[in-house]
Amino acid sequence: MAREKSLKSPTRDIKALKQEKILRKLEEKKNKKRKSKL
Repeated sequence: MAREKSLKSPTRDIKALKQEKILRKLEEKKNKKRKSKL
């Protein structure tokens, strides 16, 4: 029960979403570089 509550905490969700966005942007940059090389 306590574990579920910690997972549902908004601050943690926001941090996770920000990290996901940053990782996606980095991946997109890598993909663009690969495409330009090809």
